[in-house]
Amino acid sequence: MATPCVAPGDPSYDVTLCLGDSCTSPISYVEIAGVGDITGPTNSVTVVDVTAHGASRSRRKVPTLIDRGTIAFPLFFTATEATQGILTGLLSIFESGEIRTYKMVFHDGSELYFNAYVTSFGLTGTVAGVQMANCALTIDGDPTWILAP
Repeated sequence: MATPCVAPGDPSYDVTLCLGDSCTSPISYVEIAGVGDITGPTNSVTVVDVTAHGASRSRRKVPTLIDRGTIAFPLFFTATEATQGILTGLLSIFESGEIRTYKMVFHDGSELYFNAYVTSFGLTGTVAGVQMANCALTIDGDPTWILAP
């Protein structure tokens, strides 16, 4: 009897999310400070029903455009932190509506490069907690994977 292949998955405790500076050549990246649990990218595909009269009783469907979705995460927010605040950070990018380049670095060293807009930046501050910002990056176009050797 064959032994089933079991992929245990890679740890996610040291995944980093980095902001690209397109004013430098080549683009330089700096880790976004205070990133909590990361969700995404949330890839999906649009499916179009192409069922025609007289075909069969089963629907026919065709996948069309891929939506690369969003990457969402909380920040332990510090207004004066360069990668977070209103001067040069994610809040500034949200306010300007500009597209920027980002990089996610995974536990095994693989990297995901993508362009995105900051489409959500919501501050919260509970009495018994710390200042937080809930953020979302909406991916534009195709990402690029660089797999670890």
